[in-house]
Amino acid sequence: SVLLVAPSAIGLAVAVIVRTSLAFAGDRYAGNAGTLFGVLLTLAQVGGIVVPALIGQIAERGGLGAGLSVLVVNCLAVALVSRRASRASRG
Repeated sequence: SVLLVAPSAIGLAVAVIVRTSLAFAGDRYAGNAGTLFGVLLTLAQVGGIVVPALIGQIAERGGLGAGLSVLVVNCLAVALVSRRASRASRG
């Protein structure tokens, strides 16, 4: 039962986050929204391909904990980029 519900719940959560992120980005760069959406969605797809493969490669060599540490590094990188973008928008 959890195996049936969890993927749907995760999918709904991701859908909300992606749509909200695209809306914020579109408002910020309204003049180039089409190009921006193309770049953001392309990067998201590349990340969806590269990150799981990278986790697998690292997990094979260093164990599951090392492989999953890729997610921590990824989250920290997103937080850093977000913080810098926020500071840049303030002036």
